[in-house]
Amino acid sequence: MPFRRFALSFCVWLASTVALFAQLRVTPISQFSGTLSVSSGLMSFRVYNGAAEITKTVDAYFEYNIKPGCGQPISHSISYPFGASNTNPIRVTISSLTIGDYTYRIRVVSGATTIYTPWYRLKIVKSDNALPVVTVSRTLVDTIRKADKEYISELKLNGQATDDCTDTLTISWTKTSGPSAIMDDDFKGNLTLNDLSEGEYIFALVAEDDRGGVSRAEVKVIVRPPPLPPPPPVLTYMKAFSPNDDTIDDHWKIEGITATVDIAEVTVMNQFGQRIEALRPPFINDEVWDGTQFGKPMPEGAYYYIVKDKTNQEVKRGSVLLVR
Repeated sequence: MPFRRFALSFCVWLASTVALFAQLRVTPISQFSGTLSVSSGLMSFRVYNGAAEITKTVDAYFEYNIKPGCGQPISHSISYPFGASNTNPIRVTISSLTIGDYTYRIRVVSGATTIYTPWYRLKIVKSDNALPVVTVSRTLVDTIRKADKEYISELKLNGQATDDCTDTLTISWTKTSGPSAIMDDDFKGNLTLNDLSEGEYIFALVAEDDRGGVSRAEVKVIVRPPPLPPPPPVLTYMKAFSPNDDTIDDHWKIEGITATVDIAEVTVMNQFGQRIEALRPPFINDEVWDGTQFGKPMPEGAYYYIVKDKTNQEVKRGSVLLVR
């Protein structure tokens, strides 16, 4: 774990001067233990040689390790006032620490002698809590229910939430409006929706940090009904035809019958009500009857027809004139 060192010099005043530093030690009076809501703080400590507090100038260093993944410190300054005494210990102000988890200690150097305090833990958080940042993969889902399905299922929504690395986030999906739906939330930003009926929904991904900061991002889901089937084509019945092989009106046609799927049968009868042909799809190029019975040309005259659909309901009846 990388660490930075920032040197400081300080003076300690006591009643007597100690010449040797055989038993140097540092006694923290207060330290940055726990959590601070600002990016600076105050530490107090004294330096001793044995039982006597040192009165001469020594070099001291503030050393810290920052937790990986929480960013790097910005410019760091250390300052302290002169005038330390038994009742006024040395005070070091640590400022401009970035948000993150630290461990730190004081290192004191006097000549060839170096001593350390234990490592202490320091957690820096923002004094004004920054709210989580919540994003969703899409803010609008517009979908159409299939005609053979009552609901839409397996519709997935995704999102994520981020915050300072000092915060613990709780994320969940909620439905704020719309018809009923079955929600399967993995509490990691992923939501699977089932049994969505027609209508408009609002779903929100909500994130809350460990200091009560709440943010949300919404997704509108629209479930539309299936499109209506196209209207059946309008059928137009020829009044007469002349099957004389001149390529002009050689077949009796019902315009639009090729495109429809509803017609099941066209029955052609003579004037006595005798069935001539029972014609069934497919009808090519709207051609229904060529004026024959079992391949034999029928005489000219009026013929009658009945058109029925697939439910055996009569759609149309009328007459057509065969001209030779």
